[in-house]
Amino acid sequence: MIARICTILMWLTLCASAVPPTWPAASFSEVRAYSYNATGYKAPPIIKDGKLHATTINTNGTLLATNQVKHLLAAITGEHFEHPVAGCFKPRHAFVFYGSDKKPVAQVLLCFECMQKRATPEGTAIFCDWTSLANLCRELKLPNSPTPDFGKWLNNRSR
Repeated sequence: MIARICTILMWLTLCASAVPPTWPAASFSEVRAYSYNATGYKAPPIIKDGKLHATTINTNGTLLATNQVKHLLAAITGEHFEHPVAGCFKPRHAFVFYGSDKKPVAQVLLCFECMQKRATPEGTAIFCDWTSLANLCRELKLPNSPTPDFGKWLNNRSR
């Protein structure tokens, strides 16, 4: 009986730890994907003073479906394998989370060159699932998305 209780408690502990952290903390009604900074200037935010960066290519953004939002959140939260990073950080893709009032509540900037991302507010994973992020960008048909062989390139780079 005690062994059975211990087993149940261990199972509950494992299940609880598998739940990804809640990010962003603010509620949001939609997420839009953007491509910007095509020339690779260093680290401009996608939104500053409530306005999209002047280099934004798809100014309306691409609206993510519910399953795409889930894939995005899974890729930027939780535990993912470590990978090498560089120091350039020239983001060309961004995901912006909007509240019901259409004002941004969170954003994630991605640089596929150096494998870094920046999120506002903080609280995402240190390492991301870059292959899933690349696939999502291609699925959304964002300009300047990584090529279909990006995952293979990443696997070779991580060895």
